[in-house]
Amino acid sequence: MEIIGSEGKLLIDCSNTGLEILDASGPKQIDTTFWPVQHGQGVGILRYELEHFAQCIRADKPS
Repeated sequence: MEIIGSEGKLLIDCSNTGLEILDASGPKQIDTTFWPVQHGQGVGILRYELEHFAQCIRADKPS
């Protein structure tokens, strides 16, 4: 997933469980190994954050 905004860009690479944030201060790699799979579904904090973010976009509300 790639999200591009006016202040920078967020990259989520689920194939390598990597997260890279690119902004004015430079690239940052963040560990996303807390994206476990249960019953064939990805769960965990990152999934819930993405769900919340998507709900905010759909409802046109700030996150």
